[in-house]
Amino acid sequence: MRAWVIAPVLLGIAAAPAVAADQVATPDTSDQPAAESAPAAETPDPTAPPFGLKWGMPLNQLSALGVKVKATSKSGDLTIVTAEKVLDAYPDTKVISLLFDRHLGLVKVRWASTDIEDDPTGTQGRSKYSEMKKLVSESRGTPSDETLVVGARLFDQEDEFYQCLGYEGCGVWSALWDQKPSGGVLLSIEGMGTGKGFVQVDYESADWQQAAGQTARQAKAPDQVKSK
Repeated sequence: MRAWVIAPVLLGIAAAPAVAADQVATPDTSDQPAAESAPAAETPDPTAPPFGLKWGMPLNQLSALGVKVKATSKSGDLTIVTAEKVLDAYPDTKVISLLFDRHLGLVKVRWASTDIEDDPTGTQGRSKYSEMKKLVSESRGTPSDETLVVGARLFDQEDEFYQCLGYEGCGVWSALWDQKPSGGVLLSIEGMGTGKGFVQVDYESADWQQAAGQTARQAKAPDQVKSK
């Protein structure tokens, strides 16, 4: 940002004879309007979703915010939107998914990086993870929890980083910003196979658990009917 420097203007003032204090007239300001104070700057909401979105917004407002929709699908009351374009997308974006509840509006945003390949020891993945952790921390503060574990089961070699993260019980590389009752953020590295994975960030609103629970109950309902 350019710094603006205001230089003082020196005015030559001629000396004047001294005046007694009781001879100095006090100006009448009773009829002058009070000076208006400047409006306070709006403080950004640290629990807001990224990309200029707002929790609870309806799906039909996306185009007004510069979001270009690529595809949509449904799961119960949830509509999953795959965004082809969003404003201020993070570097190395592969896909952004927006989850809308029929009653609660936007409840979740998932960002996924481009695939990381030819990285058997996870050097590139951990670097991208650190980059995204710093970015999220700028608005959310220090993570409330972080787990960085690999090699706990089966895949325990240095060059099996992503295989381990993709195998349940072997490893977790994640950070959590738990901001109840205002939702939270989960950052993680996801394994896809030998030397291949990606970084993912999930933003969840305060209504996400309610929406997810309702969708899970709706998914179970047909099975319950069939079993009767």
